[in-house]
Amino acid sequence: MNIRSIAAAVTCALLVACGTVGPGQLATVTNTYTEAAGDVNSSAGGTQYDVTKLVTRRIDNPPFGSYDTLQIEVTFAQDVVLPPPDRVPPIIFNDELTVGIGLDTDQNPTTGTTLNCPAGNGGNGSWPGNDYYVFESGVPGQARLPNGNFVVQNAAGTAVGEAVVSVSEKVLTMNISLSTLGGDDGIAEVRGWFGNGFFNYTDNYTDCAPNPLGSVVTRK
Repeated sequence: MNIRSIAAAVTCALLVACGTVGPGQLATVTNTYTEAAGDVNSSAGGTQYDVTKLVTRRIDNPPFGSYDTLQIEVTFAQDVVLPPPDRVPPIIFNDELTVGIGLDTDQNPTTGTTLNCPAGNGGNGSWPGNDYYVFESGVPGQARLPNGNFVVQNAAGTAVGEAVVSVSEKVLTMNISLSTLGGDDGIAEVRGWFGNGFFNYTDNYTDCAPNPLGSVVTRK
């Protein structure tokens, strides 16, 4: 093997070892919370969506050099069924997932508003300090968008952008541009409630995460 071939082989090996992290790219920062199954609100009708894992990631996409995306991945004990995009009126049926995620982007509980984890699903109480929310529900203004994404609102309830959504069996993934979150660095306390639309326009929560009440914070 000549010197040129050896150099090419070494370069290839280095690329495989580096995986998806390219020149100038910041490594993805991941934080994972796992939860035992079965802590759902047993009084809730419809599909009792049960969170088993909540993962947050800070991602550096091209052009590399700074984090630009906050990814939230939620795994359930059940396959995820979402309502169709832009259903009019925005009705959610009893097998369809509803989502409410709070983001405390400044890690300050005295700013923002409060997200409640209702009684009956293993972790009663509330999370203060939410500066932004991701919503998907049967409430007008929070319905799934025509392109299939979820609405991102600020603490005042104003829509500021979208969470790009994908589903693979039991896993729901949401990607939020940090520009949507006011140019945040992606270090955010993440928490949420999940349920279905059995009692459309009312609270039919089946699980909260983290549970007992806490947050997933993605840091270096």
